[in-house]
Amino acid sequence: MSALPIAIPSTPVQNWFIRHLPEIESRSRACFCHLRPEQRDEALAEVFGVVYKTCVNAQKRGVLAKITPYFAVVYAVRQYRAGRRMGGTSSTDVMAETAQVKGRAKVVSLNSIVECDSQTGRPMPLSEVLADRRQDNSPLENVRKNHDYHVILRKERVSRQARTVFRLLAEVRGQGACQVIAHELKVSPGRISHIKSELAEALERNDYGPPATRVAKAAK
Repeated sequence: MSALPIAIPSTPVQNWFIRHLPEIESRSRACFCHLRPEQRDEALAEVFGVVYKTCVNAQKRGVLAKITPYFAVVYAVRQYRAGRRMGGTSSTDVMAETAQVKGRAKVVSLNSIVECDSQTGRPMPLSEVLADRRQDNSPLENVRKNHDYHVILRKERVSRQARTVFRLLAEVRGQGACQVIAHELKVSPGRISHIKSELAEALERNDYGPPATRVAKAAK
């Protein structure tokens, strides 16, 4: 025995959508002709879904006959360009298109130039800035630099020269060579090394020492 195909009755929404699909696709492709092929396919799928959902809602309200392909596509395209998606949207997720459309986030290439090196003046791409320990603009580091360190240096009564050395080291996240700083202050590299040791001891007395030192103190 062979199974007979079961005829599934079509709904008014399906009839409307199939009848107007060529016009819907033509108008949608015209709106997204500037996109790359993969982006265009995704946009078309999103528009088709929104148009169909619009027809379903119109059928529930009894106004499906008033929907035209032109206005259905215009509405769906506006939804897409505003960053709204059928699967849900977010205006706080930095990778969501809604957040980018509203100007709350921006996706850039890791190869894009964001700033110049403070020592060499060489343009630095974003990938190097993120990997460079000297480029730390986190809120915690900003609080340490703008408040905590000043309080500690004032409390420890370090010299003006030591404050200058600390400022120069803070600008390069502690990666500056003694010879460069010594040349800047017109002193010997040995003097800079001695000042750096004094600064390290002052920070350690205020719980800003190296991680290994803090762990050892906590274990006592």
